[in-house]
This record gives sequence, structure tokens and C-alpha cells, in this order.
Amino acid sequence: MDAIGANEVVLTGEGSAGAAAIAFTVAHPKRVTRLAIVNGFASQVRREDYDIALFSRDDVIAMIDNFLPVWGQGEFVQTFAPKLAFDPSFVDVCGRIERFVCGPNTAAAWGRAVVELDIRDLAARVDVPTLVYFTGDLLQVTVEQCRDLADRIPNASLVEAPGRLFYQPDQSPQLDEFAEFIGGRIDPDPTVEATVLFVDVVGSTAHAAAMGDASWLEVLSDLDAFVQQQVSSRGGRVIKQTGDGHLAMFDDPSDALSAAMMITKGVNALGIEARGGVHLGVVSLRSNGDVGGMAIHFAARIMNAAGARQVYVSEALAERVGSRSVRFEDRGEREFKGVPGRHVVLEAIGN
Repeated sequence: MDAIGANEVVLTGEGSAGAAAIAFTVAHPKRVTRLAIVNGFASQVRREDYDIALFSRDDVIAMIDNFLPVWGQGEFVQTFAPKLAFDPSFVDVCGRIERFVCGPNTAAAWGRAVVELDIRDLAARVDVPTLVYFTGDLLQVTVEQCRDLADRIPNASLVEAPGRLFYQPDQSPQLDEFAEFIGGRIDPDPTVEATVLFVDVVGSTAHAAAMGDASWLEVLSDLDAFVQQQVSSRGGRVIKQTGDGHLAMFDDPSDALSAAMMITKGVNALGIEARGGVHLGVVSLRSNGDVGGMAIHFAARIMNAAGARQVYVSEALAERVGSRSVRFEDRGEREFKGVPGRHVVLEAIGN
């Protein structure tokens, strides 16, 4: 920490590493701002006054001896965290980590040292904000052990999220709570008002079947290039491909509408037909470059209502586009799945 100029850190420890994190925190309380323990324990084995552990000292020693011949193959994760072992590539990664960290004799020495750990008194001396997080991923750690550890650490918080894979998380409120504790409050994705454009090929399955895979892939490649050119030349940005379609975003509603109409008209040269949907709304900007929000869903639903060579738009979009070259014709009110209420859809037609 001194070498890299880190005066303070948020410290985490999982499993037996939780004991090391607690020891460091007690030894250097001014260097740790927060402490997060995942699937931690005060003792790995049962003791005379600690009967909540699953194994005796002899049980663990026997398991360590059994692992010596297979250390470096990922067998550890298959036995103690089977929920994480369903993916062979993950097991392979675990095996490589084992081989990189140490040899089997050192691993055995570490395991025997963990057996001797008893940090019950040490836990009571922690004097920083602490979170104890239980997932159940490690079969040798019970929820009672995590609860006991949280009780021993002054003012510690306990989060129980059994069934939530800590290493392969599904986004859950419990995981958000852990992330917020580690990194501070989680700010929502920034939002902007933008125009969203969806376009896709009509009858793509029939085209693919008639043309064959190789020829169809060539058409899709030409389509990608054409859409990219039409969008970028009008100041827009292609966010992603959606199979045989595209999602793009624009600052100017008129530019988005112009791109939609040009794309649905121009793809005829490729021997295909397309449809488009355009909507103006609030969009969430995600850190990975993707976008989200109801406006995205709404634009997609509008496009799905259109037919070949048609561009459908929302009322919000039509109200903001003042072009003499385009008129809007009412196509009635619609209900869209996942979008509350009824909404007027209009078709953009070039004059």
C-alpha cells in the first residue's frame, strides 16, 4: 500500500481470506475504511464451545489429504462450490489458478493452517464499518457461521442471499447492497433525451431459406454497411445489430427520421424490404455503450407494427419534426406489450 500510495482501502475477504482481512483491519485500522466479508467464519471447524461448523478438525485434515493428488485440476471448486462447477471452462480456470498460486504441499500447509484458525476474539476488535455477506456458494460455510461472525464484529451488517451466485451474479437487490457498501452509492445510469431508430428486414427467414446461408450473410453484411453509412452521415450512432436489424440513436429527430426513410427505401437495391420505427424519449446510457429505458422498448414496438417499406413514428417524434418533405398519417391507437396505455401511431410518408 505504501509503495503504490494507497493510504486507505476498502478490504474484502472471501472464505478463509476473511480471517486475513479481519487480522489486517485490526492491525491497521487507520488504513481500512470498510471491511466486507463474503461467506466468512470465525472458525472453520467445530470446537468445544463452537458447534455450528459442519466439520471436525479430523474431517478437514482428511479432505486435505484427499486433495493432494488432484491439486491443480480444479477439483477443489467441484467439491466445495458445486454451483460454480457446472461450466468446464470455469473449472479449468480454477485449476490454472491453483497451479499458479502454489504447489500441493503448500496448499496442504495452508489448509491445515485454516483448520487452526480461531478469530472469535479478534473479530470483536474490528472497529470499521463491516458487512458480512452470505451466499451459500461454499458448502463448508454455513449461514450460522456468517451470522455468528456478524454478531461478533461490533455494528456489522449481515446480508443473506442464499442461492445468489457471488461469482456469476444475477442482478439482485442483495448484490446491489454489497456493491454499494464496497463502492459507495450506486448512481443510476445517466439519461438523455434522444431519438431512437429501429429498422429490420421484413421476411428475413424466407429470404435466408431461399438464398442459402452464404448468400444471405453477404446481404446482411451489405445491409450493415448501408445502415452504418446512412446513420453516421446524419450524425447518428448505431448502437447494436439486432439479428437482421439495427438500433441507432440520434440527437436530432429529423435526422433520425430521414435515416429511417432512406434505409427502408434504399435496401430494395439489396433485394430485400425493411421497416422502421422512430420514437423520441428519455434513454439511459449504460457504461458498456448500450442504451436502455422504456423509450427503447417503445421504439421497437412501433417498428413491429409497421409493414414492408413503412416507417412508423410516435406522436412525440412527429411533434418535433417540422419538414415539408414529410407528412404523417394517423394509423390509429395501439396497445403495445410492456408499454402502459394506448398510443397513437403515425406513418411517415415522403411528399
